[in-house]
Amino acid sequence: FRPFVGQLGEDDVVATGVCGAGGNLAALMRALREMQEADTYTLESTIPNLSGLLAENCMNTATISLPARALSKEMVGSPVNTASAAQLLTWYPPRGTLRLLKDEHTKGDRLLMDRIVAEDYFLHTMHFFEGDRVECAKRLARSMPLKYSYEISLCETIFGQMLRLPTSEYKTLMYSTIMVDLCKLIGTFSRPIFACMKECFSRIHFMDQFLVQRLAEWLAYHVSNYNFQWPWERWAHVLEAPDPDLQKRFCRDVMSRMVRLSYYDRVIEVLPDSFKPLMPPKPQCQPLPGLGAPSDDLEGIWAAKAVDLIRKKTTDEQLDDWMKQHSIEAVLGGRIQLCKMLLRALLVAGQKTYSHMIIALERYYGPLAALVQEGGQEAQTACMDTIWQVWSQNIQRASMVIDRMMTLRLISAKAVVSWVFDSGSIKFTEGHSRYRLAYEALLHTINKVSARVDDARQDIATINGDATLPEGEREAKLTEKRSLLHDNEESLKETVMLVIERLVVSMDEMIAANEGSLGSFSALPALAASDLTDPGAAVLYDLAQFTHALIRYYYESVALCGERVS
Repeated sequence: FRPFVGQLGEDDVVATGVCGAGGNLAALMRALREMQEADTYTLESTIPNLSGLLAENCMNTATISLPARALSKEMVGSPVNTASAAQLLTWYPPRGTLRLLKDEHTKGDRLLMDRIVAEDYFLHTMHFFEGDRVECAKRLARSMPLKYSYEISLCETIFGQMLRLPTSEYKTLMYSTIMVDLCKLIGTFSRPIFACMKECFSRIHFMDQFLVQRLAEWLAYHVSNYNFQWPWERWAHVLEAPDPDLQKRFCRDVMSRMVRLSYYDRVIEVLPDSFKPLMPPKPQCQPLPGLGAPSDDLEGIWAAKAVDLIRKKTTDEQLDDWMKQHSIEAVLGGRIQLCKMLLRALLVAGQKTYSHMIIALERYYGPLAALVQEGGQEAQTACMDTIWQVWSQNIQRASMVIDRMMTLRLISAKAVVSWVFDSGSIKFTEGHSRYRLAYEALLHTINKVSARVDDARQDIATINGDATLPEGEREAKLTEKRSLLHDNEESLKETVMLVIERLVVSMDEMIAANEGSLGSFSALPALAASDLTDPGAAVLYDLAQFTHALIRYYYESVALCGERVS
């Protein structure tokens, strides 16, 4: 649970931070030892009335003897022990403390325990008021029982929660909105934000890949609230860096997410001229050949004719009859080509908005589903090729289409994984857009399967909590849902392990192809510290990082796979 896999130098204390419970327990023990050595147990952060009452109650309470527990003697890493540890981590998630700033700015001359208690105030306030963003921000800004200026500690705590491993307690948007509101309520709150961002950016080369994406998502939202103003000139050195440079790619990711939050022209208008080359292409659908215009794209010509029918709201039966009447399958050379043509037409017809796309896919689900089911895995992979062909300049829309088609069971998780690895999309040499879509597609796919597990568990909980259901009906529904839950859990394990196995195979292939010039990927810090200007080294580093992050993110599913993990 280390957010950074390497250090900037020997004295880089920030990079040695740990998000797991072990690091927090060690900090708590250090704080207690510090109080003992100083022979003082008075804290500035405590609420006098409550702390006095608590001390009095403790003195008057009878001693309680806890039952003895036998500790496991199994080595960490064995299948049984790993599964138990995964379950324990589910029950007791990490606190998520991340030290980004020097103690002189956050702790001052106070005791470490003061800082821990103050963090508890922040965490409890966010926990109980996260449903009311405005009230939560007001309480964090003005109602903390602290006698000193605490905005720097507050900012660092929020960053630590947002960048907690393996997952944050809330979505990134929650922390983003709170920080925006705090900037309005506390005039100097933007300063610690810049300081925390500076420390993170300087360690992008070592940061966990999932955390880099969270950070990019947060920064894009944050600047969108301030007309996309940011001191970009402080990062001007990335402009001279090669494309594989991790800081340069972070800037690309931020700008790609900025475009998702506003109009492309507005973003590029306020961006400094020197940074405009890092902007993604203008998000738009690849046009089809004009009707009657000469073109070598036979598939595109028929797709354009199909779009014309779709826009006239032709029924799915009429569209199916039209394709048979003109023998388009024979003209294009097979059912797979026919499937690609139809999907291409539907995506172009629904390009205006996300809702238009959903309506097009659902209205003509019948003909498309028949072609996909008949074509099997090959047809699903062809659908992935078509999605990229139509939306290669809009990663967000491509991801939306993949998500929707998975919901409609037109594309399976296995098909997405196969497309990502077999098409070479996972390699940086394919271009930043396709490279980023590959990773987004993998994450969306696993998250989609994981969501099905969560939905099944929620359905079981709902049935158990419904007191009005007759016993016989309850048992029948529970049996059905438990079977569905088991199938979804197995699907999640298989999907996660398939991705990990393909990642490891890709890394082996890259090392073999480069005849050992890339070294070993067993030690991530050494690879991170190496020169990542070489595209092969950058890809290898990303693959290794993504593999580590994936195992950590889905630790419970991976642990249940036992020896297969080795």
